[in-house]
Amino acid sequence: MLPLVGKVSAAIGHWLAGFAGEPVALKPDLDQVPALAVERDQQWARVAAADFLTMDEKRALLGLPKLTDTATDEDTE
Repeated sequence: MLPLVGKVSAAIGHWLAGFAGEPVALKPDLDQVPALAVERDQQWARVAAADFLTMDEKRALLGLPKLTDTATDEDTE
């Protein structure tokens, strides 16, 4: 089902881009799908346990933006 959602979202985004005059990207919010909660929780646990990654690397793996402050990881732990 998720590949189909991706294809439909891409097609609608392409269609809307014709009206907007610039690229339009539509992405489903998979965090709102209860059936994926177990996999999401496991992914968060694996990333949190990866001590060799910086905070920004962990955030990137989870699809989150970088932290805006300039504090080092040692300062935030």
